[in-house]
Order: sequence, then C-alpha cells, then structure tokens
Amino acid sequence: MTTTDCIHCDELSAAIEAAHEHALRELTEGSDLQAVSWLAAHLAAVEGVVDGLLRAHSIATPGELRERRNVHRRLQRELRVFEQALAGDALAAHVGVAACRDRVIGSLAEHAVDEHALLERLGRAIGAEASALAAARYRDALANGPTRPHPHLPSGLPVIGAVVRRAARARDHVLDVFDGRHNPLPRQRKPHGEPGRWGHYLLGMPQHRDGAGE
Repeated sequence: MTTTDCIHCDELSAAIEAAHEHALRELTEGSDLQAVSWLAAHLAAVEGVVDGLLRAHSIATPGELRERRNVHRRLQRELRVFEQALAGDALAAHVGVAACRDRVIGSLAEHAVDEHALLERLGRAIGAEASALAAARYRDALANGPTRPHPHLPSGLPVIGAVVRRAARARDHVLDVFDGRHNPLPRQRKPHGEPGRWGHYLLGMPQHRDGAGE
C-alpha cells in the first residue's frame, strides 16, 4: 500500500505507511546503511507507541501481539546481519550483501502487511483526534529512536522497554559520531522560550514595561 492509497487513512496509519515507503526506497535505490538506521528507529517507535495502543484498546489478541513481536525480532536480527555484512564484519562474511538486502525487504513486506491490518482496526477504534496525537508521538519517537538494530532488547514490557530504548539511542549516537555515520532520522527543533528579565539583560535586549512611553 502506498501513501497515495492512504489519503483517507487516519493520520497514524499514513505516517507509518510513509515510513515503510521511505525504508523501501532506501533499500532499493538509496543507502543501505540509512535503510538500516531508519528501520531500527521505526521498529522501536512502533513498539513504543503502536503496540501500547493495541494492548490498551484490545485491538490485537495476545497471540497476534506475540506473533508481531516475533516478526519484529526477526527483522531486527536480519538488520543486524545486514549491518555487519555492509561493514565487512567477519561474523557475516558468509552472507552476501544482496542476499541480506533481499531478506530484509521480504521481512519488511511481512511487517508492513501485518501492521496495516492492525492499524486499520486501531484507527476505527480510537478516532481521528487520538490518531493524530498518536502520530505525533510516533514521529517524536522516530526522530529520537535508536539508529542501529537491537535484536536482543526486551519487548512486550512497556516501562522497561522505554528505558532500554533511550539507553540504546544514547549508545547509538556515540557510535555514530565515532564512525562518522550519517543519521537519516528527521530532526525536530526544540521550542525556544521567550527569555525572562535576566535573559533580556544578559542578551542586551531592550525590555518594554507596560505603559512605557505613555
């Protein structure tokens, strides 16, 4: 399914469908390493945001959630092997880059089909306003997610998972700097508040009092 087909989807579904398309474009005509980073962040974001909503609204059965975690974990493992093959790691010397890419594309397709069906049910259950809020949370999680695959991180434990994902993101950021690796995740500007009286003074900015000049 493409973003064009998703015009009438809820906002959360549209955001995630767009992420799938972006990852596929990177895998087929862009940068393999950027595809790895993007998918690692996407999987962490959907686990932190979407899976919590699926549980809270009883959209997915325990069996469906368990199978979903299995698909995610397999994709994380394949991303890790792909990353090793791209880096020329001896642990992945027996695996070709093209074969790794094909496996990731196949698992991404399975992940996307599974996710699309669940998101349709979720969108109908929570409505447009809640979907827009969830989409904002997803985009924030994507922008601040890990940039490398972590197949051994705990899943299905919301509080522990959130803490571990933050730790993984901090670790990945350090490694990206050391490796000179480009971070393809969207950057979100932090809002800057208006400086107070002391801020104006230190910045040499004029302060206007109510009624001044009257």
